[in-house]
Amino acid sequence: MTTRIMHHVVAEAGGAVGIPFPMPPHCLGHACGYRLANEGRATRDIQGYLGHENMRHTIGYTELGAGRFKGFQPRPSWYNY
Repeated sequence: MTTRIMHHVVAEAGGAVGIPFPMPPHCLGHACGYRLANEGRATRDIQGYLGHENMRHTIGYTELGAGRFKGFQPRPSWYNY
């Protein structure tokens, strides 16, 4: 499969599920990284799975993962930030 065909396949699949913009294959890697982080996978495991040589490229997935707030107390209603 050529790079051009892969781009076309991913863009078509994105359109088929209602994504309103062309989605490059690189977005699949980001989606996978965020999902693994939200599942609580170890950062080193995510790094290896995605093929990142530098841990800095992987840490962003775990810093932004919503799962890191599990177990937190609900925010008070008066808290406006």
